This record gives sequence, C-alpha cells and structure tokens, in this order.
Amino acid sequence: MKPYVICHMVASIDGRTLISRWRPTDAANRAQFAELHERLAVDAWLVGRATGAEYAKAGPYPALASDAYPREPWFARRDAVAYGVVLDAQGKIAWGRGDIDGDPIVVVLSEQVSDSHLAGLRRDGVSYLFAVCLRRVRRMHDPIPSQGQWLRQVATGFFAYYAVPTNVDALAAFRYHIMMLWMRTLTRRSQKDRTGWDRINRLADQWLPKPRILHPWPNQRFAVKHPRWEPDAGMPHVRFCAGGAQ
Repeated sequence: MKPYVICHMVASIDGRTLISRWRPTDAANRAQFAELHERLAVDAWLVGRATGAEYAKAGPYPALASDAYPREPWFARRDAVAYGVVLDAQGKIAWGRGDIDGDPIVVVLSEQVSDSHLAGLRRDGVSYLFAVCLRRVRRMHDPIPSQGQWLRQVATGFFAYYAVPTNVDALAAFRYHIMMLWMRTLTRRSQKDRTGWDRINRLADQWLPKPRILHPWPNQRFAVKHPRWEPDAGMPHVRFCAGGAQ
C-alpha cells in the first residue's frame, strides 16, 4: 500500500509569509497545526533533525554501550493512533522523552549510528528504524559472484588502511558485519530464500579476505637500513696526491 503524504508548510506559495523563526503570537493561530493534525486524522507526521532537536530534553547519550544491538527496527509502541517521525540519520538527538504531545517518537537512522545511541533510544522509549542503503539495494539482485567481488574490494580497501598492529579485532568485526548484512540481503531477495550462517560462512571464505595485520610497527617501518641515495653513495672517496688522482 502506497502512503498518502500531505506536505504542509508554513510559507505561502507567493513567499509573503515571514518564516525566519516565525511564531504566531495569537494563541488561536498557534493551534492551527494541532487542529489540522486532528482534522486530517493522519497516521504520522514527519520532521527533520533540526526541528526534532527542538523537542529534545536530554544531554548527549553516554559514549560507550555495554551491549551490541542489531541494525533492525525496534518499536517501543505499536498501538498508537499517530506517530512523530524524525529523520536523524547520524543519531545526534538525545531525546529524554518517548513522545511529543502524546505521539510516540519514531527515529529514522542510518546503520552507522553507535550502539550507545541505540541504547539511549531504548531507555527513553523511542522507537527507531533504519534507512536502507541504496548501494546495497542496487546490488541486491546481482549474481552472488558479482556481489562477492564487490564486497572483496570493500573489505580489501578497509584492511589496506586499518590493518595496523593491535587492530585485528576491529578487522574481524568489520568482516563479521559484512557477512551479517550480506546474509540479510540474500534472504530479502526472495521469500523462499533460506540463506543461513553455514552458507554465508562458505561465501565469506570464498570471497572475503581474512583479517590480518598488513602494516609493521612504527619502529620497524621507519627503521632505515640503507645508505642515503647520493650520486657518490657506495663509491670510495677520491684522494688527491702529487702524482694525480687515485
């Protein structure tokens, strides 16, 4: 079922309405949005991050989280008459509340948000879902060898930069998340698909590089063991004497 979207803006079509931080002074005019919301009986209303931040009541969420959360939709409530949907792809809003004027908050995030932000949303009772990565959608129905070659390039480029000493756990985590997203994408290609961890492990062994350290320690990298390159490097010194050059 296609959604029916109503775009209700403050500015008029001819541009005569002053919209720079505009707030109506008359109480009756301030209630127009709420009255229109009730009259149309909409299922949800949508705002961006800047507008949503005006309703936030908390400071930043803690930087660390004790648990890891899957990048899947999570709903605190499913029985509401209407929802307030806020686009916050980078997860910058710390809410401190679960609803706005009685409408439960649903935040649209990207999969790059931190686990600590997801933990904060759950504590506040804020529902969230994730925007689909367009690149993953475009490649969803590609043949598996084509997907494997592309994912190998992604993993190889990541390893080439981050494969420094003591970082092998981060490399393994990156490879694991690639496998998890790959399995999720394959299962969504068809209702009959039964791709599980056994198959995705075989595909990963075939296409994805194993995590390993590619760069030496700094004291080894910058240890110079060769002479400076000069025109006379490696040549014996020229000595002059009365009988000529030797």
